[in-house]
Amino acid sequence: MTVTAKRLDIQGLRAVAVGLVVAGHVFGHPVGGFVGVDVFFVISGFLITGLLLREVEEHGRISLGGFYRRRARRILPVALLSLAATVTASYVVLLQDRFERTAADAGWAAGFVANWRFAASDADYFSSALPPSPLQHYWSLGVEEQFYVAWPLVLLGLVALARRARHGRGVDVRTAVAVLAAVVVAASFAWAWVQSGQEPTLSYYSTLTRAWEVAAGALLAALAPRLTSILGPARNVLGGLGLAAIVAGALLLDGGSAFPAPLAVLPVLGAVLVLASGIGTGSSAGTGSPRVAATALLRTRPLVHLGALSFSIYLWHWPVLVLGDVLVAERTLTYQVAVLALTLALATASYRLVERPVLDSDFLRPDRDGASRAGRRVALAAVGVGVVLLAVALVVPRDAPGTPSHVATAPGSAPGEEGQQAAGRTPRQAAEDKVAGALVAGLTAEEFPALQPPLDDVVEGGINPELEPGAECLNPSSLTDPDLCWHGTGPRRAMVVGDSVAIAWMPAVMKALGPDWSVRGYGLSNCPYVDATIEIDYDPEGAARCNEARSTIHEQVRAERPDLLVLSTFEAGVLWLGESPLPRAHDAWRDAAVRAIDKMAGEGTQVAIMAPPPAGHAVEGCVSRFSVPRDCQGSPSDAWTAQAAADRAAARRTGATYVDTSSWFCLEDQCPIFAGDTVVRWDIVHVTRQYADSLGDVLRFALRPALRAVARPPATPDASVGGR
Repeated sequence: MTVTAKRLDIQGLRAVAVGLVVAGHVFGHPVGGFVGVDVFFVISGFLITGLLLREVEEHGRISLGGFYRRRARRILPVALLSLAATVTASYVVLLQDRFERTAADAGWAAGFVANWRFAASDADYFSSALPPSPLQHYWSLGVEEQFYVAWPLVLLGLVALARRARHGRGVDVRTAVAVLAAVVVAASFAWAWVQSGQEPTLSYYSTLTRAWEVAAGALLAALAPRLTSILGPARNVLGGLGLAAIVAGALLLDGGSAFPAPLAVLPVLGAVLVLASGIGTGSSAGTGSPRVAATALLRTRPLVHLGALSFSIYLWHWPVLVLGDVLVAERTLTYQVAVLALTLALATASYRLVERPVLDSDFLRPDRDGASRAGRRVALAAVGVGVVLLAVALVVPRDAPGTPSHVATAPGSAPGEEGQQAAGRTPRQAAEDKVAGALVAGLTAEEFPALQPPLDDVVEGGINPELEPGAECLNPSSLTDPDLCWHGTGPRRAMVVGDSVAIAWMPAVMKALGPDWSVRGYGLSNCPYVDATIEIDYDPEGAARCNEARSTIHEQVRAERPDLLVLSTFEAGVLWLGESPLPRAHDAWRDAAVRAIDKMAGEGTQVAIMAPPPAGHAVEGCVSRFSVPRDCQGSPSDAWTAQAAADRAAARRTGATYVDTSSWFCLEDQCPIFAGDTVVRWDIVHVTRQYADSLGDVLRFALRPALRAVARPPATPDASVGGR
């Protein structure tokens, strides 16, 4: 009888692990539900290493072919079926640009190296301005399978060395494996601790920083025979402490935790203790084995059943949720329950029709010469269906969302401009009317018109070039090089300073200022312009870099002495000062903004503070083949309102010009995803280069108070910014 058959508590522990993951993803609670993956790593290391060690003890060797056939039987049929179904569903639901990235993700996932794909693309597990890949959860399979490519080979070599050292008189393989696993745990944990602080995204996905979790299970498996005599009371203590540690990890950890080291110790140690408490026990009545009361819940029929489904549940829940988010405007309780129901239905079907029949058959079984026809048919059918679905998704062309009989006009080509001016409208009023008319078109459209950038290419076609790597405007290679990221050759000089949201304004600023100006972008990602220490839960590395660079940035701007200094920051900045509630955060932001302006703006420098675009839906997160424009409408958040009020107050105190951008994105607090025929944002916060360019005229009028001050010489030698 296998370990999993005897250890029903392991099935229950799997159910707890997958339950935490699914609850965290679908409901957002517990926020640390992602620790369920760490529990899976420990279980996997414990079971796989135990099987390999028993093979050595029973047969004196490790069959690599047999091991990899077992892994293929266990993993490939359902993993490839889910992969193909997800790509096919993505083909039906997603826009072309996002679908193509998903198809590329599928290739990496099929090769079990998805974790490196997401690490390289900086796909932050906890926060991203773009919606996640429907295949992002395959990163954990990549970590496991990469570990198991190397681990049996290492054990094989260890067995050979041990035999040679003992001159054929027996091999104490378990001791050698225990020592090796302990070394892996120590080395990987140490590296994870270092990298979690320096490169948190890479650390989260890296096999090197996750190996210690799988190796912890392997260490326990190697020591298992020495733990069979643990007394009942001690087993209860171990089991109780283990479950408590896992639950504590789920409740206490969040996206800002140092992870996977050191804080993954909680779920990892918890899983080790639960597994240790059951070593030497059985689940069948009459075995005479001691039972562990503390983990009795894990052996109940519902949890054992869910544990059997856990692999399929894990594979299906994430694409159901991610693709569902595109089709549904918000996560209501009804929607969340529907996600759970569909996940369980798909998991049950794939388990009963694919996973279980293959595991019960002789297909690829190491100790059989042939394969049962039924098992072979099921496995080949699963792979065949996957191949067909992938082929259809990748080859068959498709149309973009339905185009209505009319195409709304863009801000730059709104009808009636001549009539407005003839009726006595000023140029400023005419420019504002163009924007308002375009927003009305976006709010009232029943279907998506032909848009710029195209919906199927919104990310690739809408990103401001100044935001691209190598442009030296955002995250420049040197903070002290004054020659980076200059545009234009005019005698007047302007600087756009802040974070990526500020840099995204550059097309609008350059068009507003015209040929008499040269403009420089100077910013760091997630780095507000204000003079305050920030804390960002999901990006501690970025916050630390910003805090360290702040004084340099302020000094460099003052040394540059631009004629015009344009400041802007993502609306979440007001939440990064560690102050709550919002009224206190408002005051802290206002004071920090005043300090920053005083430090950056010297004699002759005029300052303008631009409100950021109100955050809203990303096109890729709300536009599907079945959606309509109203699905993507949003409203300014409380954070946006608080930060805008604080910026306005700071402008009054310093004499700076405040640019209220809300009417460029929203009418009566309703904010469409496109204005006229122009997409407003390419993600949830960054304005597209096309829309930024279209706002040049209204921005020129909004900047007039500052530009007038630039045009006239200072009244006295001591005059400062804006008449402060």
